[in-house]
Formats: sequence, C-alpha cells, structure tokens
Amino acid sequence: MGRNGIGAVTWPAVVTFKDVHVDKVQAMKIVEEAWEVHSAFERYRLAKDANGYLEMEQAKMDMVEEISDVMQACSNMLAALGVSDMRDEMRKCADRNKARGRM
Repeated sequence: MGRNGIGAVTWPAVVTFKDVHVDKVQAMKIVEEAWEVHSAFERYRLAKDANGYLEMEQAKMDMVEEISDVMQACSNMLAALGVSDMRDEMRKCADRNKARGRM
C-alpha cells in the first residue's frame, strides 16, 4: 500500500475512439500524453518546494487529467490491436511486481 493508504485504483471501462490504427501516430500519442503527466509533476514538485499549496493542488488536478489522457491513448492503441480485456495482463503485471517486492 502506498503512503496515501490506497491499495488499488478503480478504472471505469474506457470508451475508445472510432477510428484507431496501430501506427506511429497512435504510439506517439501515448508518449505525448505521458510527457504531459511529467510536466504537471514538475509543476507540482516546484510548487511543493516553494510551499505553494494552491499551485500544488492545481498541478495535482492537472496530473490526474493528464493520466486520464494517457489511459485514453493506451486504450485506443489496445483497441487498434484488437484487445478489449486487460484483466489477465494486469494480473501478470501484478505478479511481476510482487516478485520484485513492489507490492
């Protein structure tokens, strides 16, 4: 469990875009959205260092919004690949992380 006491995050089903393809544009969208998470994190870190509570809260909200965009982009790529159910893959991921002592 993380320091915040949350042991799991619940996601709703993600409705994917109508026209998705396995291509560089779709792959780069994931990278772009992940970079935006990083940018929001940097704003959060700087605000935290400066004790800027309001700026920290805004950056947290921005991070959550950008993480949602990452999930959308990943879901679109999965749909393009023909994958609609990630439960088995997430179980395997959890098993790998447990074996590494992360969970």
